[in-house]
Amino acid sequence: MSLAIAIQGELGSNSELAVREYFPDSTDLVIVPCRTFDELFDAVHDGRAQAAMAPVENSLAGSIHDVWRLLSDRPLPVSGEIRLRIDHCLIGLPGTDLAQIRRVRSHPQALAQCQQFLHALPDVEVEAVYDTAGAVKMLGEEGGPQDAAIASAQAAMDHGMEIIAHDLSTGVNYTRFLVLGDVDMSDSAADADLSARADNKTTLVLQVGEMAAGLASIITILREQNLDLLKLE
Repeated sequence: MSLAIAIQGELGSNSELAVREYFPDSTDLVIVPCRTFDELFDAVHDGRAQAAMAPVENSLAGSIHDVWRLLSDRPLPVSGEIRLRIDHCLIGLPGTDLAQIRRVRSHPQALAQCQQFLHALPDVEVEAVYDTAGAVKMLGEEGGPQDAAIASAQAAMDHGMEIIAHDLSTGVNYTRFLVLGDVDMSDSAADADLSARADNKTTLVLQVGEMAAGLASIITILREQNLDLLKLE
């Protein structure tokens, strides 16, 4: 039986790479590309996908707040998670040289993670678009030798483009993804690890109002239950 997983972005995006790393033994994976995170949540709620792979935080650029907002507004169960090492590449048309580049397109998160590299490029315009792999797709459809995209090596391969530079981020770059939806975890890479552990991780998205006492009361409950707090934002 096929397993349909929704992602935000095109094929070749880091979200697709996260799906394939999380479900390495699933031979019938169906990737459902979505242009926005709202469409990604729609795909699961409407039944077009059994689950979604959604990025929630990056080690360099911080949280992806649109996903947290949607988890609050249109809840989906969290079935698992994965941390994916991100290798952003500068991608151009075959034969393009770095000195020719005058415009770089990518998703806002990827641009933020590659700020230092981009600032070092002279006279280059930076343009935010809906997806990293989508930027490579646009490059193939309408780009010239002055254009480039920031995306994964897989996106360059999928669209017949050339990698000009590797690993553009400054520092170790990981993105944490959540698997959203009721999905059988038996095919996941995390399954063996989870089954060997007695502990589980819980994610809470909640509103505490403007008073600090609301947050303090929540932390008190966690302390009384002897629960570890891994991250608070």
